[in-house]
Amino acid sequence: MRIGRSERSWVNNCVAIGLSSGFVEPLESTGIFFIQNAIEQLVKHFPAAGDDEGLRAAYNRQVGNVMDGVREFLVLHYYAAERADNQYWKDTKTRPMPDSLAERIEQWKTKLPDSETIFPNYHGFESYSYIAMLLGLGGIKTAPTAALGLFDYTSAKAEFALVKDQAKQEVDRLPSQYEYFAHLRRLTPEERAQPLVA
Repeated sequence: MRIGRSERSWVNNCVAIGLSSGFVEPLESTGIFFIQNAIEQLVKHFPAAGDDEGLRAAYNRQVGNVMDGVREFLVLHYYAAERADNQYWKDTKTRPMPDSLAERIEQWKTKLPDSETIFPNYHGFESYSYIAMLLGLGGIKTAPTAALGLFDYTSAKAEFALVKDQAKQEVDRLPSQYEYFAHLRRLTPEERAQPLVA
Protein backbone atom coordinates (compact mmCIF):
# COMPACT_ATOMS: atom_id res chain seq x y z
CA MET A 1 0.00 0.00 0.00
CA ARG A 2 1.19 3.50 -0.74
CA ILE A 3 1.23 5.31 2.61
CA GLY A 4 1.39 9.06 3.08
CA ARG A 5 -0.44 12.32 2.61
CA SER A 6 -0.36 15.28 0.30
CA GLU A 7 1.79 18.13 1.52
CA ARG A 8 -1.08 20.41 0.52
CA SER A 9 -4.58 19.03 0.12
CA TRP A 10 -5.93 22.33 -1.20
CA VAL A 11 -4.03 23.83 -4.14
CA ASN A 12 -5.48 26.74 -6.11
CA ASN A 13 -9.11 25.76 -6.75
CA CYS A 14 -8.68 21.99 -6.24
CA VAL A 15 -9.27 20.29 -2.91
CA ALA A 16 -8.33 16.66 -2.28
CA ILE A 17 -10.82 15.02 0.08
CA GLY A 18 -10.47 11.63 1.78
CA LEU A 19 -8.20 9.09 0.12
CA SER A 20 -7.24 11.53 -2.62
CA SER A 21 -5.63 13.61 0.15
CA GLY A 22 -3.79 10.77 1.88
CA PHE A 23 -3.86 7.24 3.20
CA VAL A 24 -2.53 6.01 6.51
CA GLU A 25 -3.74 2.39 6.62
CA PRO A 26 -6.96 0.49 7.37
CA LEU A 27 -6.34 -0.47 11.01
CA GLU A 28 -8.61 2.19 12.51
CA SER A 29 -10.86 2.61 9.44
CA THR A 30 -10.31 6.35 9.46
CA GLY A 31 -11.24 6.97 5.81
CA ILE A 32 -14.77 8.21 6.59
CA PHE A 33 -13.41 10.35 9.43
CA PHE A 34 -10.87 11.95 7.06
CA ILE A 35 -13.67 12.73 4.58
CA GLN A 36 -15.93 14.23 7.25
CA ASN A 37 -13.12 16.28 8.78
CA ALA A 38 -11.98 17.59 5.40
CA ILE A 39 -15.51 18.67 4.43
CA GLU A 40 -16.04 20.37 7.80
CA GLN A 41 -12.72 22.17 7.47
CA LEU A 42 -13.47 23.21 3.89
CA VAL A 43 -16.73 24.79 5.05
CA LYS A 44 -14.89 26.58 7.88
CA HIS A 45 -12.08 27.82 5.63
CA PHE A 46 -13.99 28.59 2.43
CA PRO A 47 -13.40 32.20 1.41
CA ALA A 48 -16.28 34.65 1.19
CA ALA A 49 -15.05 35.89 -2.17
CA GLY A 50 -12.04 35.46 -4.37
CA ASP A 51 -8.90 33.67 -3.32
CA ASP A 52 -7.49 33.57 0.21
CA GLU A 53 -4.08 31.94 0.61
CA GLY A 54 -4.24 32.29 4.40
CA LEU A 55 -7.46 30.24 4.63
CA ARG A 56 -6.03 27.66 2.25
CA ALA A 57 -2.83 27.35 4.32
CA ALA A 58 -4.84 26.98 7.55
CA TYR A 59 -6.96 24.27 5.93
CA ASN A 60 -3.88 22.40 4.73
CA ARG A 61 -2.28 22.65 8.17
CA GLN A 62 -5.36 21.27 9.95
CA VAL A 63 -5.90 18.40 7.50
CA GLY A 64 -2.19 17.52 7.65
CA ASN A 65 -2.22 17.57 11.45
CA VAL A 66 -5.20 15.21 11.54
CA MET A 67 -3.48 12.67 9.30
CA ASP A 68 -0.19 12.99 11.20
CA GLY A 69 -1.99 12.42 14.50
CA VAL A 70 -3.79 9.34 13.19
CA ARG A 71 -0.49 8.03 11.80
CA GLU A 72 1.10 8.41 15.24
CA PHE A 73 -1.86 6.67 16.90
CA LEU A 74 -1.51 3.76 14.46
CA VAL A 75 2.26 3.49 14.94
CA LEU A 76 1.53 3.10 18.63
CA HIS A 77 -0.76 0.12 17.90
CA TYR A 78 2.15 -1.83 16.47
CA TYR A 79 4.84 -0.65 18.84
CA ALA A 80 2.71 -1.19 21.96
CA ALA A 81 1.62 -4.71 21.01
CA GLU A 82 3.06 -7.37 23.29
CA ARG A 83 3.23 -9.85 20.41
CA ALA A 84 6.70 -10.94 19.33
CA ASP A 85 5.90 -14.45 18.11
CA ASN A 86 7.13 -13.90 14.55
CA GLN A 87 9.47 -11.62 12.61
CA TYR A 88 6.70 -9.23 11.58
CA TRP A 89 5.87 -8.38 15.20
CA LYS A 90 9.52 -8.27 16.20
CA ASP A 91 10.17 -5.75 13.41
CA THR A 92 7.39 -3.47 14.65
CA LYS A 93 9.55 -2.70 17.68
CA THR A 94 12.55 -1.63 15.56
CA ARG A 95 10.87 0.57 12.95
CA PRO A 96 11.51 4.29 13.26
CA MET A 97 8.83 6.32 14.99
CA PRO A 98 8.24 10.05 15.32
CA ASP A 99 10.55 11.55 17.97
CA SER A 100 7.61 13.19 19.70
CA LEU A 101 5.85 9.80 20.05
CA ALA A 102 8.99 8.24 21.51
CA GLU A 103 9.09 11.02 24.12
CA ARG A 104 5.44 10.51 24.97
CA ILE A 105 5.87 6.75 25.33
CA GLU A 106 8.63 7.32 27.87
CA GLN A 107 6.32 9.63 29.81
CA TRP A 108 3.41 7.17 29.64
CA LYS A 109 5.53 4.51 31.32
CA THR A 110 5.21 6.48 34.55
CA LYS A 111 2.01 8.46 33.91
CA LEU A 112 -0.86 7.27 31.74
CA PRO A 113 -1.84 9.50 28.78
CA ASP A 114 -4.10 12.48 29.35
CA SER A 115 -5.31 15.32 27.15
CA GLU A 116 -2.02 17.16 27.67
CA THR A 117 0.30 14.29 26.70
CA ILE A 118 -1.27 12.88 23.53
CA PHE A 119 -0.64 14.22 20.00
CA PRO A 120 -1.12 17.96 20.48
CA ASN A 121 -3.34 18.67 17.47
CA TYR A 122 -6.87 17.41 16.91
CA HIS A 123 -6.97 14.00 15.23
CA GLY A 124 -10.16 12.40 16.52
CA PHE A 125 -8.79 10.19 19.31
CA GLU A 126 -9.22 11.07 22.96
CA SER A 127 -6.73 10.27 25.70
CA TYR A 128 -8.90 7.38 26.93
CA SER A 129 -8.36 5.69 23.55
CA TYR A 130 -4.62 5.80 24.16
CA ILE A 131 -5.06 4.42 27.68
CA ALA A 132 -7.26 1.55 26.47
CA MET A 133 -4.76 0.70 23.76
CA LEU A 134 -1.70 0.82 26.01
CA LEU A 135 -3.32 -1.26 28.74
CA GLY A 136 -4.96 -3.66 26.28
CA LEU A 137 -1.96 -4.36 24.06
CA GLY A 138 0.40 -4.89 26.99
CA GLY A 139 3.68 -4.26 25.18
CA ILE A 140 4.55 -1.09 27.07
CA LYS A 141 4.64 -1.42 30.81
CA THR A 142 2.77 1.52 32.31
CA ALA A 143 2.20 2.78 35.82
CA PRO A 144 -0.57 4.88 37.31
CA THR A 145 0.09 8.41 38.48
CA ALA A 146 2.32 8.23 41.56
CA ALA A 147 -0.28 9.99 43.75
CA LEU A 148 -2.62 7.01 43.34
CA GLY A 149 -0.17 4.91 45.35
CA LEU A 150 -1.03 7.01 48.40
CA PHE A 151 -4.69 6.00 48.44
CA ASP A 152 -6.20 3.32 50.67
CA TYR A 153 -8.15 1.01 48.37
CA THR A 154 -9.88 -1.00 51.09
CA SER A 155 -13.27 0.68 50.68
CA ALA A 156 -13.02 0.64 46.86
CA LYS A 157 -12.26 -3.10 46.89
CA ALA A 158 -15.24 -3.68 49.16
CA GLU A 159 -17.50 -1.75 46.75
CA PHE A 160 -16.22 -3.74 43.75
CA ALA A 161 -16.82 -6.99 45.65
CA LEU A 162 -20.38 -5.82 46.40
CA VAL A 163 -21.00 -5.04 42.71
CA LYS A 164 -19.62 -8.46 41.75
CA ASP A 165 -21.91 -10.20 44.27
CA GLN A 166 -24.94 -8.22 43.08
CA ALA A 167 -24.15 -9.10 39.46
CA LYS A 168 -23.94 -12.81 40.34
CA GLN A 169 -27.29 -12.61 42.15
CA GLU A 170 -28.88 -11.01 39.07
CA VAL A 171 -27.40 -13.67 36.78
CA ASP A 172 -28.83 -16.37 39.04
CA ARG A 173 -32.22 -14.63 39.26
CA LEU A 174 -32.81 -13.61 35.65
CA PRO A 175 -33.68 -15.99 32.80
CA SER A 176 -31.04 -17.01 30.25
CA GLN A 177 -31.17 -15.40 26.82
CA TYR A 178 -32.71 -18.56 25.42
CA GLU A 179 -35.41 -18.59 28.12
CA TYR A 180 -36.09 -14.90 27.59
CA PHE A 181 -36.52 -15.15 23.81
CA ALA A 182 -38.51 -18.38 24.05
CA HIS A 183 -40.82 -16.65 26.49
CA LEU A 184 -41.21 -13.62 24.20
CA ARG A 185 -42.10 -15.85 21.29
CA ARG A 186 -45.07 -17.24 23.20
CA LEU A 187 -46.44 -13.80 24.16
CA THR A 188 -49.00 -11.71 22.35
CA PRO A 189 -47.84 -8.23 21.22
CA GLU A 190 -49.64 -6.67 24.20
CA GLU A 191 -47.95 -9.05 26.63
CA ARG A 192 -44.53 -8.35 25.05
CA ALA A 193 -44.88 -4.70 26.02
CA GLN A 194 -44.97 -5.69 29.72
CA PRO A 195 -41.68 -6.21 31.63
CA LEU A 196 -40.54 -9.79 32.14
CA VAL A 197 -40.55 -10.97 35.74
CA ALA A 198 -38.41 -13.98 36.66
